Amino acid sequence: MNIRNRSIYAWFGQLSMAGLGLLLCFSSVKAAPPTGEVNALLAKRKSTKTIEAYIRVTFALGRLYRKHKAYNKALQLYAALGKKYEKRQVLCGVYHFRAQSFLKLNQSSAAIAEYKKLMRLFQRCQCPYLTNAYIAMGRLAFDQKDYNKALSQYRKAPRCRENRIGAIAAEYMKSWCAYKLGKYRPALRSMTRALQEMRRNRRRFKGEQKTKMLEVQKEAWPNFVRTYSRAGNPKNALRTFRKMADRKQADKMVEQLASSYYTTKAYKKLIALYSTLARRQRRSPRTVLYWLEILRAAHRTKNERLLFRALSKLASSIKKHRSQAGSNKDLQKHLKASQKQIRKFAKFKHSKAQKLDLPKLYKQAETFFATYRGLYPQSDDANIMAFWHGEVLLELQKYRKAARAYHLAARHPKPFKFTEDSTYKAALANHRYLENAQSIQYKAPPKRKRLRRIPIPGRYETFLEAGTFFRTKYPHNKHVPSVVYNMGLVYQKFWAFEKARDEFLIVCTKYPKHKYARPAAKHIVDTLRIRQKWTLLADAVDKILAVPELGRPRFKRRLKEVGRAAHLNSCYTIMKAKEYLKAGACYYAVSKKLGEHRETPLVLYNAYVAYYNGQNVPRANKIKAELLKRFPRSRAARTLDRRNR
Repeated sequence: MNIRNRSIYAWFGQLSMAGLGLLLCFSSVKAAPPTGEVNALLAKRKSTKTIEAYIRVTFALGRLYRKHKAYNKALQLYAALGKKYEKRQVLCGVYHFRAQSFLKLNQSSAAIAEYKKLMRLFQRCQCPYLTNAYIAMGRLAFDQKDYNKALSQYRKAPRCRENRIGAIAAEYMKSWCAYKLGKYRPALRSMTRALQEMRRNRRRFKGEQKTKMLEVQKEAWPNFVRTYSRAGNPKNALRTFRKMADRKQADKMVEQLASSYYTTKAYKKLIALYSTLARRQRRSPRTVLYWLEILRAAHRTKNERLLFRALSKLASSIKKHRSQAGSNKDLQKHLKASQKQIRKFAKFKHSKAQKLDLPKLYKQAETFFATYRGLYPQSDDANIMAFWHGEVLLELQKYRKAARAYHLAARHPKPFKFTEDSTYKAALANHRYLENAQSIQYKAPPKRKRLRRIPIPGRYETFLEAGTFFRTKYPHNKHVPSVVYNMGLVYQKFWAFEKARDEFLIVCTKYPKHKYARPAAKHIVDTLRIRQKWTLLADAVDKILAVPELGRPRFKRRLKEVGRAAHLNSCYTIMKAKEYLKAGACYYAVSKKLGEHRETPLVLYNAYVAYYNGQNVPRANKIKAELLKRFPRSRAARTLDRRNR
């Protein structure tokens, strides 16, 4: 217990009684008594006619000596008075004031001897100074740290009606001794009785006594709270404090008690205290503070169930009372502290989860992030918190929620350092959600000429929109090829072959060294071959072969064969449609690309036939002459010879 300035001694040393009155014990004023006042009192004493008046003036003269620190003169005066009048009432005051004078002269042994004379001569309430004597004896033992002896002296102090202040002093000092001895429950009982007596008798004290009592009472509250933190029940704290103090002081004492619990790491008691307050004052805005402190204490105790219950209650309390924060500065402060604390816990849980890689910790972090974003959707750091929330959800494989969080972070009007990552991961989370919900692998459609396009469901449209936004805004990001490739797979799944071909071509032509470049080329070939879109296939193959970095020589050879077949099939399709002139031009163009290939004579022959059927005989004859000149021994040349015969 902290005894700050010993004002309790200063007050209880000035105890006064009706009649004789208790005099100042430890006052500090002038060095020497004024001669005029001393002479006046001496003259008045000589002129007294009764013994009572003589004694009264003598005590007044002694009080004057002690007031001005003339303790030796006071001792001589009291000794002479005691020898002259050996009455019990006179000796009561003589022994007491002599003992006080000896104490001021630092002669404690002589003071103890005077107090013992007083104790032997009087019992109980026969002498109004007997209580003060026991208090002084207890103080001497207390200063010597003999707390057991001091406690014994305080217990012997009688409780007289005429000396209520002395009884309160003894009870209060008894609690000090018990506290020093580690007997917290007896100390709490004694201090409770002392404070209740102060409150009960506050109207009986007047003037300086009342001022001193209020000072001591003000000093006693923190000591009482400190004692209560050791032995009191936190659930009954508010009710107990309100019995001894007004409402404002009781609330202040509760805050001091909570601070004491937090300092001593008594978190369970702190939780019990604030839980009781939150339950009794559920309509008060202060519940925000109570649940915030419970949240902090629960985090310290590592009680996860209580931690998340406190988080839920805090969120409810914030939603309920945030509208009252306009004129309530305390509530504004508590709301800011709550926002800061929830954000701090969310980041702490996420950091710990990343270090230990435990799903349990990721779930805890997700709860904090979700609570924060639900309470403060328009905060300055909403974009950052949405990004980190998405990271946690991605780890928990909650891809749809993660995609939404990333989407909000990416589209936030205030850019931040993770904007690009948020944009990419919005597409990534959507893609993983599709993979998790239903495979997006391509299934070949039936071989029908007229194949209707399947409507793309909403979840796939969301992924396509996120991917398009990402590649448009950040075309140079390293993840663009994978996103575009997956978009092509989605289009291919729902038979949007033209769009799928465009997406795959982007991967093949712009990112030929990427791991998805060759699979994209294969998807283009397979898709258009199945659909028999020979013209489109031929154009796509030409564009792919125009990229020198794409694939190995073997892959390119196979791709050239596919392109050649596509060109021939496209020409055959035109020929079949009886567009002979176009077919002839097509076959002749293919022959130019083939060069000296073994199939070139056959292609030239088909060109000759197409022009001939198209009634363009001069052009047909030129192609015929070229065929016979370049490939005279070919089968096509022999066929032409037989046809001419």
